[in-house]
Amino acid sequence: MRDLVEAMIEKIEYFGLEDTANYYREETETELSRNDFPDNQYLWSMIKDMAEILEQYTA
Repeated sequence: MRDLVEAMIEKIEYFGLEDTANYYREETETELSRNDFPDNQYLWSMIKDMAEILEQYTA
């Protein structure tokens, strides 16, 4: 989970969205420290949000 989140955040930074990347970095790190198992629905929600942001820049 951590590798996926870090890769997505790096891509967000690549597109110049540092504030957004920092927000997701803080939120996902907090959530990963609580529960880093694949059943973490809040973490999946953040991953979905990041994917939607990246889709806007890659589509």
